[in-house]
Amino acid sequence: MAEETVDLNVSTKNSSWTGQVLNSYVGAVYGPSGGKEVYYNMNMSQVVANLKSAGYEGDYWVRDDGVKMFGSYVMVAACYSVHPYGSFVETTLGTAIVCDTGTFAYSYPQMLDVAVTW
Repeated sequence: MAEETVDLNVSTKNSSWTGQVLNSYVGAVYGPSGGKEVYYNMNMSQVVANLKSAGYEGDYWVRDDGVKMFGSYVMVAACYSVHPYGSFVETTLGTAIVCDTGTFAYSYPQMLDVAVTW
């Protein structure tokens, strides 16, 4: 059986979000997914390798505003029981792909941790 791949080098829809957008000055906002959004900055090489091993096709890059991307999607960490690995979720910064998790997920399962360079 051939391994299925998902091409993430496609355009995401424009977000209709009109509220406050996550940035380094604000630090945390409540976004369109209903949860709190915060940000983190770490080396994403293993996260990208894990996505590719799972069959996701895309290129890692950093947007001009410092948001880390995989294909056309913002990279976020989330609680996998709420937002499963590889799922898509709307954020204040655009459509995101869940590609990581963290210990925050135990206490704050609705929270999204957005990957940035800030």
